[in-house]
Amino acid sequence: MAAQGWSARVGQWLRRAARSDGHERHTLALIGKSTLAAGISWVIAHDLMQATSPAFAPFSAVLIMQVTVYRSVTQALRYVGAVSVGVALQAALGLLAGPDLLTFVLMALFALTIGRWRALGSQGSQVATAAFFAFSTYVSASSSDQALTQLGQIILLVFIGCGVSVLVNLLVLPPLR
Repeated sequence: MAAQGWSARVGQWLRRAARSDGHERHTLALIGKSTLAAGISWVIAHDLMQATSPAFAPFSAVLIMQVTVYRSVTQALRYVGAVSVGVALQAALGLLAGPDLLTFVLMALFALTIGRWRALGSQGSQVATAAFFAFSTYVSASSSDQALTQLGQIILLVFIGCGVSVLVNLLVLPPLR
């Protein structure tokens, strides 16, 4: 069998996607819906809110886009919970202990431990990820008030991204299962 070129294989894959209701079509739909959700989330976060870190919204939208609406909703709830816990943990430790290495290490220890909580499922690692980003945001803020505002904004952006993603999944080419 002669080796096919990359463009020929891509063409075959696209033809299968157009003709069947199989894996290829589902993959294209998921990519398209994820792109749409990310774009809408970016516009809301960047253009409408003028958020300090608008990328949290499209990142969240793409992260929780799943094959079914049910899975998108359950992953969104777990992700929002994990991020909220991580950000709240950083806010509490930051206010109590200040932005230094010991605070970061304690925050990492607590976040990684909480992330093992079974209820968070595969989103458990996001507790530490969110706490790390929150720490970075906290130490770069010019005041405690600004830090708390920006940390709250992270949670809001995650809610926006997850909400947009669930709505896009529900309304645009909704899955049949």
